[in-house]
Amino acid sequence: MNKALKLPVIFGLFVVLVATAPGDLQAEPASLTASAGAGMAQRAGGVFSTLDLGIDGRAGDFSGGVRLPVQFRVLDLNNDDQRGAGGTGLRHQDWDERSEWLRFLRHATWNWSDRAGNRALIRVAPLAGVTLGHGAIVSRYHGLLRPDRYKAGARVKFDAASWGGDFFTDDVTRARLIAGRVFLRPFADSRRNIARTFTIGATAAVDRQAPFSANLDAGGDRTYDDTGLLNATRSINTVAGIDVGVELVRDPAFSIVPYGDATYSHIASAAGMGANAGLRLHVWPGRRDRSFTARWEIRAFDGTALPGYFDTMYEVEQARWLGTGPLRTKAETLRARDGGTVTGHMFALSGRFRAARMATTIELYDADNLDTFAAWIELPYADMVRLRAMVTKRRFTGLGDTLSAGEWTAAATAQAEILPPFSAYLEVQRAWHVTPGRNGLETTWDGAFGLMLSRRL
Repeated sequence: MNKALKLPVIFGLFVVLVATAPGDLQAEPASLTASAGAGMAQRAGGVFSTLDLGIDGRAGDFSGGVRLPVQFRVLDLNNDDQRGAGGTGLRHQDWDERSEWLRFLRHATWNWSDRAGNRALIRVAPLAGVTLGHGAIVSRYHGLLRPDRYKAGARVKFDAASWGGDFFTDDVTRARLIAGRVFLRPFADSRRNIARTFTIGATAAVDRQAPFSANLDAGGDRTYDDTGLLNATRSINTVAGIDVGVELVRDPAFSIVPYGDATYSHIASAAGMGANAGLRLHVWPGRRDRSFTARWEIRAFDGTALPGYFDTMYEVEQARWLGTGPLRTKAETLRARDGGTVTGHMFALSGRFRAARMATTIELYDADNLDTFAAWIELPYADMVRLRAMVTKRRFTGLGDTLSAGEWTAAATAQAEILPPFSAYLEVQRAWHVTPGRNGLETTWDGAFGLMLSRRL
């Protein structure tokens, strides 16, 4: 076996063995479910037939799953045949990096808690919607925004009442992006409600190979390697900060939490600072499975600082800043920013009704091309029907430009049981790809549909 592949394959097999090892079977009965799906898909101008076989298991505090996902090209709509991009056969973009061999691992999870309220989580799976603290540095980070660059991340969380932490890496085979937060509740044993909830935290996130200057060819165009990675001069990008918060008011039906964050960013030789002050209202009218949360923040930053630097769109913006003007990376754009302090506001609303969940945020600033809108929703219409959707609008100026400027990103999946044990699925997403021989990231509308069989063994 190629030496570059040994580490991810061995690690994946180890995690599967751990995740499916016998646990405390009295806590929850062991279970095993097998699934098989087949369908058709369109990816970056190619039509594919798809096959996805999987087995998922649970035993005590452990759960895990393995899968075999393959896509066979049956039609090339772009008539491309450069470095395996066109023609028929197995889609090579799914397997051209060592991290992509972890596609065989759906997830591996250890989730533990005790009666005293202590809890811990260790999980290996693609990262989606990761937020640290109030989101001043890491806000709803997604690791699979570019489907041709599969990455399984690892996350470790623990909360022991008076202290805890939350750490992750975006890719267990490379650990390029590493982030974490530790927090203390110094008065957790106090009899005063306000004192018990006082929390102070420290967060740091490091991109060890952030591209801050793209390498151009003789014609002045960007270049990419065979796997779609931007050829660039790279440097360490670090963002760190501290945060405080306290539950100032608590009622049987609601709570009010003021909080604040201070951050420092360092990109190559440039730096910046930022500060956020916010208020969170959490309401649960009589039932814990029905609640909503409203947040408001006032923000100020300068230099290379930007609230929620590692966010939903970071996977694209490290190679292309989604804004007007010449193509730049996110780090390059912020390093080139003219001086002056930028101020703005963030508004967020999230809620849940039983298993249904939704969240929406809008960020408005007094500088051009920084405003952002995003929404996420998960709707189980019934036990047999589910819908998940995300939409993000980036780099516009003012609410009036929401529909006419900036960049859209959207994704949705739906699944419905049509005749047990068969169900139908549909996927649609606006995806970002690099096609060999072409310049830059390109957006395409990708989609898939098919049938799935699932049965508990």
